[in-house]
Amino acid sequence: MGLLLAEGGSRLAFRKNLSALAFSQSDLYYFTAPDGVRHHIPGKTGYERLWNDQGKAEFRINALGFRGSEVQLPKPAGRFRLLFVGDSITLGGRLPEAAAFVSRVGSALRAQSDRYETVNAGMGDIGLAEEEEILRGAGLPTRPDLVVLCWYLNDGRPPVGFPEEVVYRDPVLRRLRGSPWLRRSYLLAMLYDSLQRRRVVRGLQQDGQDHRFDWIPAYRSGAWAKDPEAFRAMVAAARFDWGDAWDPASRESMFARIRRMRREAEAAGARFAVVLLPLHAQVYAPFPFAAEPQQAFSGFCGGEGLPCLDLLPVLRRHAAESPFYDQCHYTPDGNRLVADAILGFLKAKGLLVVSRGA
Repeated sequence: MGLLLAEGGSRLAFRKNLSALAFSQSDLYYFTAPDGVRHHIPGKTGYERLWNDQGKAEFRINALGFRGSEVQLPKPAGRFRLLFVGDSITLGGRLPEAAAFVSRVGSALRAQSDRYETVNAGMGDIGLAEEEEILRGAGLPTRPDLVVLCWYLNDGRPPVGFPEEVVYRDPVLRRLRGSPWLRRSYLLAMLYDSLQRRRVVRGLQQDGQDHRFDWIPAYRSGAWAKDPEAFRAMVAAARFDWGDAWDPASRESMFARIRRMRREAEAAGARFAVVLLPLHAQVYAPFPFAAEPQQAFSGFCGGEGLPCLDLLPVLRRHAAESPFYDQCHYTPDGNRLVADAILGFLKAKGLLVVSRGA
């Protein structure tokens, strides 16, 4: 009787989709090499939890290692190809493929003309160093007409692995995942979910060499939204993650890499543009210091004559719509806002003209 009551209470309290908890290592569509760099598995279809924990998101990885359908090579005559390069925000982490802003931009353009095609070269937990390799490796051989670099605040940091991978390695969690009762019992599902969260947090705390996640307690406190000094303290705690973007020396290093990526793209016949992706906290912190990285990047791009879209003002205008589901990733509606802003930017800058020889 006690178990029945506990199960009934768990059913009322635990609102997540039970099937979304039942992952196995075979659901991974990527691997992390010994040097810490992530790679997609070409031809693999994998899964992640949906952003709202109400199911699974499918990740189709094509032969080039990009998310989405196969890319036709050589590029058909008359095709205008847009290559988006970035991290998990660009990839569309925990989202259906069609909900990601890259797919939304492609759908909107194809509604105007079937000559347009978007290619999603985003990958989780990477930065500019890896993005440059992707551009040079599988990206430019697709002969894009336009390369869109989607920059996020921690893109100057080296790769350090992905914390959720500890979930797949933990023997207790692995055994629970294999139990058929996980798909039937809300009590077991709630216990599993709680254990999984504690295991991930413990893994982050043990990842102490670079202190990448020291900012989490300050972020969860919410004090940064009203206190500029609390925001500064959170940035300092995040210095080995997204707080790195407030470091002028790191920004100069990123500027140098972006210049090189632009040169390589233009040498291959593609135009180059930058989109600046903000942190959730920046959208809700109305302090000049909060926008310092974007101001610096906008100044850099202006000096270089490089088309640049800063999404921070856009998302601040839509802050009441809650466009984020975590500290940096967008909900489906948030991706719609971002896609609309990018599309308007590309049109306004005249970046959608057919390239010579396309």
